[in-house]
Amino acid sequence: MKKISLFLLLAMVVIMLSACLPKLPQEQQLDVKTYLLSNPVSQKDIPVTQEDLPKLEISSFLATAPFDSKYFIFKRRFNNYQQDYYHRFLAMPTVQLEQIMLDALKQSGRFSQVSDQESSLNPDYKISFVLKQLYVDISKPNSPKAVISIEVELMQYSTNNSRIIFDQTYHQSIAVVNYNENAGQIVEAWNKGLAVIVNNLNKKLQTL
Repeated sequence: MKKISLFLLLAMVVIMLSACLPKLPQEQQLDVKTYLLSNPVSQKDIPVTQEDLPKLEISSFLATAPFDSKYFIFKRRFNNYQQDYYHRFLAMPTVQLEQIMLDALKQSGRFSQVSDQESSLNPDYKISFVLKQLYVDISKPNSPKAVISIEVELMQYSTNNSRIIFDQTYHQSIAVVNYNENAGQIVEAWNKGLAVIVNNLNKKLQTL
């Protein structure tokens, strides 16, 4: 009988201690704020293209770890990245960016058709994207920056002989202030960097 009572007492102590342990952020009922990237391309600015221009397919839009996440990422020091469970994107960044790039490529006027990989388009060119970086660099507390980096590969497509036209990484680093008080400033900085990347990609396409 004493053994049973001792066992019950120990079990109650374990349960009480477990209840006192701090929960991980994922387990808490967090007041999570969600954000979307802004599309710098206006639908009314997309031109009517000529039918004799080549057709383009977006073959993929991937992301490298740890940037394949909805949560904001903070870089505290070299190779030390941490997720912010209180602030995240409403949709995966790659999903948002693929639509933005789809609109940007249509706006370029260099292609008669631009589609994603799910279409039945027989393309002359294929373009792929990799989100290499999307984070807030706070490794220097006095000069935090919102960083975005996208690798772009354009390929002239043929069933017999495909070739890479260019493979280039577009990088932007935009200063942010008071990000602790207003995380929306981080998104605004990413949007500024993204607009520059889209503009530079369009300029590159005009040289082809």
